[in-house]
Amino acid sequence: MNGEKKMQTEHRSLSDTVYEHIKEMIISLEIKGGDKIPEAVIAKKFGVSRTPIREAIRKLDKEGLVRLYPRRYAEVITISKKDIVNIGLVRISLDTLAAQLVIQNGSNADCDELEKIARQCLECALAQNKRDTIKYDTLFHKTMVEISDNPFLLRMMEDLHLKVQLLQNRMWEISQLKEGVKLHLPLIEKLRERDSEGAIKICQDHLINFYGLQDHPVIKRMRCLQG
Repeated sequence: MNGEKKMQTEHRSLSDTVYEHIKEMIISLEIKGGDKIPEAVIAKKFGVSRTPIREAIRKLDKEGLVRLYPRRYAEVITISKKDIVNIGLVRISLDTLAAQLVIQNGSNADCDELEKIARQCLECALAQNKRDTIKYDTLFHKTMVEISDNPFLLRMMEDLHLKVQLLQNRMWEISQLKEGVKLHLPLIEKLRERDSEGAIKICQDHLINFYGLQDHPVIKRMRCLQG
């Protein structure tokens, strides 16, 4: 029995390693939208059968990074202009809700933790390190949602964050990302001050500009309601 458990553990570990490798290939644009997942190349690289590779692909399919065609092949998703707009609209809703919940449920110590991550993120951006800037930006927003203490919101953000990372790598230069991450620190100050209106404005303004949503009808109506 111990031998069987060990084999199962090793198999899961191998599948997880392959999953992380394929995910990194997608996020880093080593394989691009519409490209097939190179199963034979990956099998050779790791010296494995197709089984752990297909397990990893099924997981990526569930996460929305890969489109799986059973018994044929799997390909990286292609993100359309409409997808970008939809992702931006959802992010505005989720991030503004997260900010309000942090104000309600978070502590000054939580804000200190957010500030530490924000400064690491900005340091990476100033050093022109795009990969780590995206990594810490993702961690910043994930930590905000964890502080919000809403597991349903966390699940929705986790479903979205891989696509956001893919977009950040594909669409924006480090200079554009730097302008976005600079807003983390003023946002934290609004959270510390329990200034819900100020925090919401920073989140909205940043994401509206980031996703080019200034002329979207929903955003225009929202602006009118906010006065």
